[in-house]
Amino acid sequence: MNYSIHTFDLVGSTNDVAAQMVREGAPEGTVVVARGQTAGRGRRGRSWTSPLGEGLYLSVILRPPIPQADIWQIGFMASVAVAEALEQTAGVRPRIKWPNDILICDRKVAGILIELPIVSPRVVSTRCSGGVQLIGRPVIVGIGVNVNIENFPRELQRSATSIALTRGQPVAVSDVERALLVSLDSWYSKYLEQGFEPVMRQWRNLDCTVGRKVRIDLDGRTKEGLVKQVRTASGNIVVQCSDDTTVTVSAGDILIQECLPD
Repeated sequence: MNYSIHTFDLVGSTNDVAAQMVREGAPEGTVVVARGQTAGRGRRGRSWTSPLGEGLYLSVILRPPIPQADIWQIGFMASVAVAEALEQTAGVRPRIKWPNDILICDRKVAGILIELPIVSPRVVSTRCSGGVQLIGRPVIVGIGVNVNIENFPRELQRSATSIALTRGQPVAVSDVERALLVSLDSWYSKYLEQGFEPVMRQWRNLDCTVGRKVRIDLDGRTKEGLVKQVRTASGNIVVQCSDDTTVTVSAGDILIQECLPD
């Protein structure tokens, strides 16, 4: 994949800038990078702390030829790529919390937000030989990495970390950006050539969710239980709850309730 990188000092959200570029005809491989964001966001409408010069905030435009029902696979692919890049730059092996949070020592160091910008129907008319409609449309992969942040807001101090805090010294944001884009290119190419199975295999190697006790927030309803599996065909998580019910979750938040052993 040939990257076309557009670097900004400060933006509202790199995903929003990428969406505007999509509307202007930006091709696959277009990358938006910012030193800071004033309105960075994560999954489920949460804000993403984006202090100027202390993190990596980027969005990549992809055009994967896959059915829309499989878009969730792009998030899994991106999480594997980000974890690989952070292992190189942080010097420790990150883990993935379902679906695509990247953790170091059970604290979040990076997050991924997949968005489908609104585009004209004429750009999504591709069909495969079996008649299944393929995306043929842009997918924005937003990635935020806490690189050199040392002072988090009070509400994040127990749940977030950064590469600098892990290594005990600052890291060049440009080094993290370079490693991330190389890793993303490699895993995206593998995904297109070999399908989802290699991605899911590596995702499972890095997963820290299965077998853990969690609390699930299901749009106002809260349940606790043990994560039994992440389904390969759907990416859904299966939780055996403490009230003897089993819940399958396709979208929601989970809080891991006990730490991994040192």
